[in-house]
Amino acid sequence: MASASCAAASAESITTSQVDLDHRTRALLEVPLARTLLKLAAPNALVMVTQISIPLVEIYFIAKLGVDSLAGVSQVFPVLALVGAISQGAIGGGVVSAIARALGSGQRAEANDLVWYAAAIAVSLGLITTALILGLGGTFYASMGAHGPSLHAALSYSNLIFGGAVLIWLFNLLLATVRGTGNLILPVCVVCGGALLLVPLSPLLIFGLGGTTTLPRWLLGRAFEILTFERFTFWATLMAMPIVGILAKDLLDRFEVKAAVGLSLAAIATFGTALAWLAVNPYRAATALNVDPVVTFLNRDGHDSYRYITLGFGSALSKVSTDTTASSVDGDYNSARLLPEMTHYGSAQLTNAKFYGSAGMASLRIMLEHANRYGIKYVFVHDSYYEPLLTFVGWRKIETFNNGDITAWSKEDVPPAHKIESGAMPEPWQGLLWGTLPIGVSFLAILLELLLPAKRSAYLELGLSLRAEPAERHYVA
Repeated sequence: MASASCAAASAESITTSQVDLDHRTRALLEVPLARTLLKLAAPNALVMVTQISIPLVEIYFIAKLGVDSLAGVSQVFPVLALVGAISQGAIGGGVVSAIARALGSGQRAEANDLVWYAAAIAVSLGLITTALILGLGGTFYASMGAHGPSLHAALSYSNLIFGGAVLIWLFNLLLATVRGTGNLILPVCVVCGGALLLVPLSPLLIFGLGGTTTLPRWLLGRAFEILTFERFTFWATLMAMPIVGILAKDLLDRFEVKAAVGLSLAAIATFGTALAWLAVNPYRAATALNVDPVVTFLNRDGHDSYRYITLGFGSALSKVSTDTTASSVDGDYNSARLLPEMTHYGSAQLTNAKFYGSAGMASLRIMLEHANRYGIKYVFVHDSYYEPLLTFVGWRKIETFNNGDITAWSKEDVPPAHKIESGAMPEPWQGLLWGTLPIGVSFLAILLELLLPAKRSAYLELGLSLRAEPAERHYVA
């Protein structure tokens, strides 16, 4: 009787234990092995096939650009594959293992911390990757046999890809954190969904968006004509500020003094970089420039009834425009360049045209050829690089200033300047909104923050919510 009772109790305990098991654990124990392996391997296999297929699609379109482009890009793919293998497999595999072990032992807080560690590792290794490739990429690709146009193509592609290496590392390690929780479906959806977007976008991005397709105009509308890199960066920074603020608050709550020191150093580095750029940027005049003779020339003898252009003046352009009564088609406010000669080629400033490559010089040339249209009669040159172009399009040197440091060029038969009509100019009400709405919204946000009770404000935790089943122990009597 006693043995029968023990057997019954044992059977009941085993049955109860099996009922309480997690469904994934039961699948490992009860479902046929081959079926279980296939089910577990299918998501990873699908991700790998997708990631292998994407470069093949891109190579197909790149081949349409010619042999040099194809040869150059082929030098970069091994490096890109190596970075992907390390971030996904080696270090990514370690992240998967660490998070899975933490969750398996019921250490949810530790698993949450591991997400931050993974992000820190991604940013650090991403910056190291960018520095190495940008610094040594040319030497490496040349040693692999690239030269001439193919080396130029390799560097162009490599600098674009690895300039954002931090994003590659973040993407792969964050996917690893999700895989560590046991969720294999989300990585598949992200990778395959991205591939579905990339396949139609690849030819547009490879063959060029500018004037070759209608996609940018359809997406941006009028902004396509005036959106410049610095304006895009400005708005992107404004959109990122709330996220950065939340991140900073979370870091201060978690790491306190260490976070405060790190954030302070980051702020100092940010402002220091901006100030250093003012001193070392290539757009500034190579030497201290005295523009007083130019201002005097424009303000006498009716010269201010015509427009002018300065070349190689850098930041001294603003002093000329401030002190003279003449007008110009150029300026420091780049996003206001609405003339078709500027928007067609994507050049932001004429005075720094050579720094914008062939597009900048093409924009300058067409502007010089259309001088009669805009009443441009005078060009002042502080960089001899531009003088052959001026001679080629029919301008002649008429005067020199500062012992030849600045030369003045002119063109005959140019009519006086008149008001330039442009359909791209904003309406007066849009200008009013631009002057009042942004600052008004800022003041409104500050007012609401001061007036609303603190208890009603929702606390937004920036992080990855990791779910883990509590560890269970089963005993068999």
